[in-house]
Amino acid sequence: MKNKNSFAVLLMLVVCVTFMLVGCNNAPTGGGGSNANEDTHTYYTVAFDSKGGSAVESQRIMAGNPVARSALPVYEGYDFTGWYKDEAATNNLWDFEADRVDSDMTLYAGWKSAPDGEQSNVLTAYFSATGNTENIANTIAEIVGGDTYGITPAVPYTSADLNYNTDCRANREQNDPTCRPDIAGGVENMKDYDIVFIGYPIWWGQAPKIIYTFLESYDFSGKTIVTFCTSGSSGIGSSSANLHSSAPAAVWKDGQRFSGGASRSTVETWVNGLGLNIQKEREMKISVKSNDIEIIYRLNNSKAAKDLYAQMPLTIEVRPYSNNEIVFYPEKLDISDAPLAEGGAGILAYYAPWGDVVLFYGPFGVNGSLFELGKIVSGAENIENLSGTVTVTAC
Repeated sequence: MKNKNSFAVLLMLVVCVTFMLVGCNNAPTGGGGSNANEDTHTYYTVAFDSKGGSAVESQRIMAGNPVARSALPVYEGYDFTGWYKDEAATNNLWDFEADRVDSDMTLYAGWKSAPDGEQSNVLTAYFSATGNTENIANTIAEIVGGDTYGITPAVPYTSADLNYNTDCRANREQNDPTCRPDIAGGVENMKDYDIVFIGYPIWWGQAPKIIYTFLESYDFSGKTIVTFCTSGSSGIGSSSANLHSSAPAAVWKDGQRFSGGASRSTVETWVNGLGLNIQKEREMKISVKSNDIEIIYRLNNSKAAKDLYAQMPLTIEVRPYSNNEIVFYPEKLDISDAPLAEGGAGILAYYAPWGDVVLFYGPFGVNGSLFELGKIVSGAENIENLSGTVTVTAC
């Protein structure tokens, strides 16, 4: 009996020691608890710079892992284009599926100007023998936006051709129902236009026969055509209605007669009463600020100006150059359709070889590599006082 009891006691001691050893082997070796695994990995902070948009919270990401898709920032007047690795937010778009985190980093929001709505493509085409119709056409184009096209005869009209008191060329053409004077050049992308304004002078109560040539040269099916004419005394009369047969599938609006010197307000009142759904391109203005100095520019519609506008906002260093300009260096701009810069103080330009934007505060010479981006609206007197870091924003 004594031996059995001793054996039982010994067995119990062996079991207790075994449990103690197992317990010791399973105990945490440092830090303890659920945080043990975290301490064996490296974590980085990913910050989000919304560049003027609403704030987005930073993330703590384990090395080698992707960034979680963030909430989209909001910036009034702009559309979000993505998160970028470069501060200019124009290159190196972050790929949330493929890219991985390997250091502390900042992602930058990309923005582009938001459209005001669906835009109707508008063409203002005109034939102008003396300049009066061209003046009204340019005014219409300023009001509605879009493009202009001058209908140019292949054989230009001379003053003798327009001497209505003789058997002149214009009279002979107007008296010939089959006459269709040839046009030099043409509209390459007529299919892209939804609304076409067509202007002409009144010749013996009717549109010049070159307008018939123009209408019969393209397919106007489904397009809206609005006619206008210039005359010292005659009204538009039947001149517009008689054109309908040359584009029967178009939607015709009643035309209007103007004097060559009609005011903008007169033309604008007429355009606004046509009931056309015309959305102009967003006017692009930028503000250049340095402390209490602000300069406003209105940009043109060139690709270079649009490229610059898409880079807004910028915080960038300016520096003086020569004795008539201040410069800064944006991302490269597309100069394919930019006009050459000419003029003086108040011109905003881009010098392609060096890639700098130039704010002129004095006269300069025309240069084949210097392209206009826009013109001053206000603050011309402050340009030469800019220095150091400035902010350039859309306004």
